[in-house]
Amino acid sequence: MRVKLALVLVAIAAAGCAPEARTRALADLNLSDPRVVEDVLSDLPADDRGAFSTFVVHHLATSKAFCGEVLLDEQGRQPTTVGEAIRLTRLREERLNAVPEVVNPDRLDPDARHQYELAALLEAHRRLVDSRETLMMVSGEKARDRVAQLDREIAVAAERLEQARAAGPAARQET
Repeated sequence: MRVKLALVLVAIAAAGCAPEARTRALADLNLSDPRVVEDVLSDLPADDRGAFSTFVVHHLATSKAFCGEVLLDEQGRQPTTVGEAIRLTRLREERLNAVPEVVNPDRLDPDARHQYELAALLEAHRRLVDSRETLMMVSGEKARDRVAQLDREIAVAAERLEQARAAGPAARQET
């Protein structure tokens, strides 16, 4: 009985020594290593995993899918902990997902309509790339078939975007 009690106490003490995932310093983590990311994700509550995955995939300058916007807090500083990265990612996602003003493209002049359509194509492309990068980060090789499908969809979206750019106002003026 004493042995079991001692083992339980040792386990509780060891668990108390492990840093809570949200307080882990980002500087101490090699977030370009998928195993490290998986380790952090496994220590986070389920509702924090998506935000941290988004941070790793889109807000680290070393990521292939870096969105170009480094997350900054209210004082203009980059996050230093996993928890800060999650909080700032959620704030940015809320801004991105805010319901935009409803626009009727038919009421826009041709240049404004073209810009509106380009923005929609860019957003569709961004969402596909986001899906692929997140899937690769979270599922790795297990998602190979779905990643290949997303790669094909991304290529189609990129082609549509290039076609729209080529058909834009500047192209019409050159003819």
